[in-house]
Amino acid sequence: MNFKTITAVILVALTGTVAAHDAQGVYVANLNLSELKIDGPDTTRFARGRDFELTDNEREDMRVMYLEQVRKAIAADDEYVLVDNADEADFVIRAELVKIQPLAPKDDFHSRKSSVKFVSQGAGRATIKFDITTKGNESVVIQSSRDAGYSWGKNDRFHNKHDVKSMFSAWGKDLMKELAGFKA
Repeated sequence: MNFKTITAVILVALTGTVAAHDAQGVYVANLNLSELKIDGPDTTRFARGRDFELTDNEREDMRVMYLEQVRKAIAADDEYVLVDNADEADFVIRAELVKIQPLAPKDDFHSRKSSVKFVSQGAGRATIKFDITTKGNESVVIQSSRDAGYSWGKNDRFHNKHDVKSMFSAWGKDLMKELAGFKA
């Protein structure tokens, strides 16, 4: 039982009623990557000289990770409920990943020499732009930059995926704070 549930049980026991409270609906749109700028790392001495590029599959993985983490943050709060249609939502969240700045060449055969390993403090840095719109068409645009990871370690696909997932999770928690400031 969480604190809100315990409080509601105590209210019922003391007053015999519960204050009416409807959770507000939140629709989370797919992450927009259409204008994504990639500032590749300055490591051409150890790399094969190829620009850092994301494949269609990597872009889709990033969209899935984003939706999973933001929806998890929303679902964890009793004040909100996820809805599948923007027209039903009290809040619509749209996000665009504006820029990524990886700290090492991409971990693939075309971008890295197999004999060279990279260690970095996280995967890099990213900038995202959120557009939050209420049912009453009140809107706010928030741009945020965040490091993807803080710990020193291997810079490879496995570790970078974890760092990016943690970054999206932190942005999801930040969004919940922003929603609390709105009245839909």
